[in-house]
Amino acid sequence: MTLYTKESGTLLRAGPTAITGSVVTMFTASGGPQNMTSFTICNTTGGDLTVRFHLVPSGDSATTANAILYDFKIILNNTYIFSGAELALFDGDTIQVQGSTTGMTFQGMVEK
Repeated sequence: MTLYTKESGTLLRAGPTAITGSVVTMFTASGGPQNMTSFTICNTTGGDLTVRFHLVPSGDSATTANAILYDFKIILNNTYIFSGAELALFDGDTIQVQGSTTGMTFQGMVEK
């Protein structure tokens, strides 16, 4: 994980990490409250794919109850950009992502 600094705090970069057909943990919060301020999901294939994005409380697993995006379509050779809102994470909370198959990448920015 790469650290960046800015006036209001420290920025952590999560990724870039490949998204697969299995649930993959992209980020785990530690050291106090953190906010995911933006993320991108890039589909590098020639076909439409879907993605599930979960903000999972500490000790829990990815379910429909903690989904932020669920079977969200990312069209071929396109990138979804999430920004303008903050997802609050506390110690042990995770960002977990699952794709319909391989061919996508995830990258996020977290402010500490």
